[in-house]
Amino acid sequence: ICRKATASNPDERYNSMREFASELTTFRQSVRSSDNDLRLPLGGSAVRRMPGSAPGLGVPSGLSAVPGLMTASGLSAVPGANSAASAPPNLAPVGGNSAAFNQMQQLRSLSSQGMPAVAPPRRAPRKRIEGWKWILAGAVGGLALVGTIFALTGGSKKPGFDTTLTQPVEPVAPKPPTIKELAAELAAPSLESRVSTIEKLKARNEPDAVDALVRFVADEAWLETEDRTKALTAIRAMAAEKMVTALKRANMSRDARVRIWACGEIAALIDSDFRDQLMPVLLSAVKDANPEMRQAAAEQISKHRLNDEDIVKALVARVSDDVWGVPYDPSISNVYVRSPDKDGGKNAAAAALYEIAPKRLGPALQQALRGMNPDVKRWAEETKKKYRLE
Repeated sequence: ICRKATASNPDERYNSMREFASELTTFRQSVRSSDNDLRLPLGGSAVRRMPGSAPGLGVPSGLSAVPGLMTASGLSAVPGANSAASAPPNLAPVGGNSAAFNQMQQLRSLSSQGMPAVAPPRRAPRKRIEGWKWILAGAVGGLALVGTIFALTGGSKKPGFDTTLTQPVEPVAPKPPTIKELAAELAAPSLESRVSTIEKLKARNEPDAVDALVRFVADEAWLETEDRTKALTAIRAMAAEKMVTALKRANMSRDARVRIWACGEIAALIDSDFRDQLMPVLLSAVKDANPEMRQAAAEQISKHRLNDEDIVKALVARVSDDVWGVPYDPSISNVYVRSPDKDGGKNAAAAALYEIAPKRLGPALQQALRGMNPDVKRWAEETKKKYRLE
């Protein structure tokens, strides 16, 4: 109890003398074995009176035995404190006028009338800053930082973002295929793909592209007529002189279908500026060793009505010769392959000659009747009757 009353920290001491007296009373009652042993003489106390206190007020000697207890406890002398009659009315003696009771009453009077010691002022608790103030301060600082970055960059970039990632990326144009790659695509099995490749080569309009189309026209691998015709048209638009070269090469193909196609294209161009170059090719087709080729040449002459003296002479020779049926070996004379069901193109030649020069057909048949091939003779007699030629 004394240590708490004399604690160096005011916060650890008793809050009031009433609390201090109550603590002592509790202790007194717990050790009531001898009232005399615990008698606290108040009159003979040698404790120094505080300035301004009334004389004759004593302090219990038990308190004066503790150094500094009076100043630490805030006690002061009060007049009339020695008399039990000076106790507050609400503290009247209960159970007799024992010495211990009187002493405790005096202590209570002292605690209620004494001047408390002045404790050093406490520090006012620091006020906490509310959360919204921190948020507001952070927002202001962030805006200041953004404004600084914007001013330094001149407003060209947004802070914290890489504009190179937000800008639209232009698609990279695919590298165009080479002429060699396009030429390889001309062998594609799809007609649509081949026609598309021909258009791509035509758009390139380069010498290598022209050469690739010429090779395609003369290629012996037969595919279809449409793509070859488109390729020939593209060659004529890119380099017309190369068209004759392509047709001549196609006319020498080992595939009869390629040669027959070339014969039709040549007949269609015979009246153009390339007549002198294409006429020999057409005339050679009329007397070709392949009977299908001979027939195709005669049909093309009739279709385009090619009334030319050289063509008429070629047809007269074809009607009057001894060539009949399937191919034969022209190096061996008077050797004929019997094929009565195939005329070898003689009917087509006679029809073309009758259309462009009807007066020349009769003499040509008369000459055929004088030939060595019995199949040709029989055919000549029937043809004269067909066209009513005497």
